[in-house]
Amino acid sequence: MPLEDTSDLERVLTQPNVKLSQLTFPFLMLVYFTMSSMLLTVKLVADRRSSEQRGAPSRPTLAAIIVNRLIRLVPLNLLTLAFCTLAYEHFVAGPLAPRQLIVEQTACRSHWWLNVLFLSNYNTHEPCLPHSWYVSADFQLFIVIATLLVASFRWPHRTPLIITGAIVCSFLGPFLTVLWNDFDPIGPLSLHEMRFFLLDSAFMARLYTPFYNNLCWSVGGMVAGLLYDRYRELSGRSSHSTVCRTLNQFMAFTFFLLLVFIRLTIEASESSEGRLWLAACYALYKLTAAAFFSALFLRVLLTENDFQGSAVVKFGAKLYYCVYLIHFPIFRIMFSNETSVLHGSTELLVWMGLKVFFVSYLLAIILHLAVEKPAMNLLRSIIFRAK
Repeated sequence: MPLEDTSDLERVLTQPNVKLSQLTFPFLMLVYFTMSSMLLTVKLVADRRSSEQRGAPSRPTLAAIIVNRLIRLVPLNLLTLAFCTLAYEHFVAGPLAPRQLIVEQTACRSHWWLNVLFLSNYNTHEPCLPHSWYVSADFQLFIVIATLLVASFRWPHRTPLIITGAIVCSFLGPFLTVLWNDFDPIGPLSLHEMRFFLLDSAFMARLYTPFYNNLCWSVGGMVAGLLYDRYRELSGRSSHSTVCRTLNQFMAFTFFLLLVFIRLTIEASESSEGRLWLAACYALYKLTAAAFFSALFLRVLLTENDFQGSAVVKFGAKLYYCVYLIHFPIFRIMFSNETSVLHGSTELLVWMGLKVFFVSYLLAIILHLAVEKPAMNLLRSIIFRAK
């Protein structure tokens, strides 16, 4: 889609609080790592307790857990990959279509196997479906958290040590990455840099997309899930109000620390001091953000067992991966066919985002009911036939 006069967008990037926005906006997506990990933890702990109550104590095997996750992700991942590899060229037009096809479809035909193996977050040079890094990182984090949970089931007395080690690793990932690389960890600050944000950007390739730099979000979700299983039976008791009050205090404390470390990270990125301080501030900013949102989700689950519209939220959760995987191709198709020159503005970006979201959501409903759900049921019936 051709744009003219992007000075308004450039002006937004010069605002004093633009770095604050760049540090906080990623929360809108990264918190889903926390929710995914928390749901996994609650489910596995509940399944383990249920089997013990039936008199047949058993631990869920890591292989079975991973296979169930693959059944959830593979059908739609393959469908989206096949579309962008084989049929993309029949749906795009306009002045930017040739460049788009050369870059994206050619990359899919060369590196499709990285998407199939959920390793696309390590291919930002010639990415197939650049946004698929999130699904790959999510699957890798899923394996890490599932492994930690199975280990805690096997050696329950070592659970505190396992959690402590995971928290330390969550800090070391972003800390060492920022320390050993010479780029601003906050992200690009010009439209020219953002053009290549998903294509071989050092920020994306080394800091944003590797799973170990997002481990804090999943570890926070795991801890929240374990605490939820421990305290959810306290509803109506005096100790329940004590737990909620403690959570409120913890949330206030971590939110204060989050604001402090955001400010320190911004100041450190603008100064010429050594990277050790910048790396420490950035890593602590990520840890406190994960701690705050994990506590927030735990607080909500402990107090809100059901609410008006919960059925809509649950159905929306089923569509999450579907909406995410198809939204970027839909964005490309919708706006590559636009031939009129438009004025670049923030209002245009908001309108484009809303339009893509609603189209993606409607198409996701159709794909979920017609393709994803039947494929998942078929795979489960084949793989777990013995059960």
